[in-house]
Amino acid sequence: MDQLGVVHRKLVAAVGLATTIIIMIVIIMAPPSSATTTHITNKLSSGVLRAHCASRKDDLGNHTLAFDEGFGWSFGETFGTLFWCDLESEGYGLHFDAYDGGNPYRFSERWEVRDDAVHGKQGSSGEELVLGVWLPI
Repeated sequence: MDQLGVVHRKLVAAVGLATTIIIMIVIIMAPPSSATTTHITNKLSSGVLRAHCASRKDDLGNHTLAFDEGFGWSFGETFGTLFWCDLESEGYGLHFDAYDGGNPYRFSERWEVRDDAVHGKQGSSGEELVLGVWLPI
């Protein structure tokens, strides 16, 4: 009876390990969810905005935006997706995370670049988001 108990415990442990490995493979190999879109608009009171946004896998290039101009992009979101933007205007720079899959509560579909910071509204709650600080460059 003792040997049967040992075999049973080893079998349960092996099944648990196999299940964990399968779950990890499914998570890693899962296709991206539906497309997520974000958009940035220049609302600076004066001057042109230069924006460069990227992720680890996608470089969205440099954009020069006059007042009220913007650009946007769509992407297949996966866990850990991060898009950041480096902004520059009239000798000042600002860095912010436009999308952080690890912290979806700091995401807005529409960002406005203003004189004090970057503003957006959190999708599900509508909470005002204010990100970044303009620093001399």
